[in-house]
Amino acid sequence: MKTATVERICDVTILVSIIALIVILPFEKHTEFVYFALQIIVILTWLTKLALRQPLIFWGNVLWQSIGAFLLVGIIALLFSTASPGVVIFAFFRNFAIFTVALFLVVNVRFNKGGSEKPVLTFPVVLGLPLVLFLLVCLFSALCSKEPGGSLAMLRKEFGFSFFIYLLVATQYSLLETIKKVIVAFYLIGLVVAALGITEYLLYHYGNFGVQSYLLRREVITHADTTDMTSPVRIQFPFRTHMQMACYLMLICMLIPVQYYQTVTRTRRHWVAVSFILPYSALMMTQSRAGMAGAFGGLALFFWLTRKRHLFALLLVLIATYMAAPGNIKGRLASLVSPSTYFGEQGVLTATRWAQARSSISQRPLIGVGVGGSEFIIYSPHEQEMQMALASPLRNNAYAQLLTETGAAGFLCLLVFFMTLGCMQIKKIAQQKSRTYLRSTAVGFLSLLLALAIYGLGTHTLRQLLDVFVWIIIGLLTAYLLLVKRIPDEIETV
Repeated sequence: MKTATVERICDVTILVSIIALIVILPFEKHTEFVYFALQIIVILTWLTKLALRQPLIFWGNVLWQSIGAFLLVGIIALLFSTASPGVVIFAFFRNFAIFTVALFLVVNVRFNKGGSEKPVLTFPVVLGLPLVLFLLVCLFSALCSKEPGGSLAMLRKEFGFSFFIYLLVATQYSLLETIKKVIVAFYLIGLVVAALGITEYLLYHYGNFGVQSYLLRREVITHADTTDMTSPVRIQFPFRTHMQMACYLMLICMLIPVQYYQTVTRTRRHWVAVSFILPYSALMMTQSRAGMAGAFGGLALFFWLTRKRHLFALLLVLIATYMAAPGNIKGRLASLVSPSTYFGEQGVLTATRWAQARSSISQRPLIGVGVGGSEFIIYSPHEQEMQMALASPLRNNAYAQLLTETGAAGFLCLLVFFMTLGCMQIKKIAQQKSRTYLRSTAVGFLSLLLALAIYGLGTHTLRQLLDVFVWIIIGLLTAYLLLVKRIPDEIETV
């Protein structure tokens, strides 16, 4: 079989697997095996495509670099780790042997080591460097943590697959038509999940006692206070928690403006605009203030940079939502602008938590306690430690947790990555004519980044924010920045 044919098969397999991953991602709780199998298929197929046509010297470079990495891990374990070097090396090999080889494969292809005539990956170093440095900081922190094996396993689960899938999406999809297909997949499955959420909410409120008991027993619906069965309910199915559901719906709300400008036919665009009602309504039913604030902030930036007169329409939508919403949702909306939320008792509690967070961060301010090092506080099954979780400073802020687990070094590396991505997006917007599809799409992606930043201020944990789903979207954003083919002039004007 010719190499070109194999590459074509790899391209089709990657696209189909990515779309399948997007479809089942909300149902990951119920399809874990298929979910992780698809991730492995996507990454291995991509690496196979990269490895094609590479000369023998290329594989020599990958081999000695990987061996060097293993030796370096052994030296770090010997000098800094509290566990025995053998245990640390075994844990690293078990969790990161394949990822280490894969990383050096990607790096060598990117810089065309080995003299291959095949074009290198079009991925800017200015984005790759801070991201790789972040992973190295996380790795060093895990090796030096109190439980290196557990921290390395958590690092693999949370960032291993996500990192390579991000690189894949960012470099694989250099044509706008391919990006459109992935965005459409996100959009359509997002509407299905939103419709499911609304159905759950209506069934609970208008169903009989048997229906309500079933929904609670199956954790389709959850109470805001699990100890008080009269407290307001929040939708969360098909996700594990209402915060994950809120993050997903918020991102779908932010992708709808992007889908709107990717839809050329005016009639279809109107239907895309109307469909915003579904994820927006479902987001309100999660009662997540972080999700609401992220969506409102992102949409405000989008309209400010595209059509300022629509800011008034956004304000009217907020007022109409407040007037029509049930009492519990109305209360959550009101709390977003209530001074007592920020300066009253809740504000004092937030300040206290940050003071406690500073104490946790001060343990190892430079490299942190290791990814997963705070998990025992947040997810402990023991009742006594669950009481600790309720007072944990990490419970409601992703930034505090990131500082605690990766230290100032990891936090700054990730901050530089996202700031660089944002600045590149702003530059892309400035280069485009006003009111074009390209500019409006770029503004949509920039607004999505702002929504994520706002959401991180109120999220419970990084595990509900930095997941494969988010990194696929960030990969699409990066791929859009690296586009090599523009939209035809005849359809460019909005």
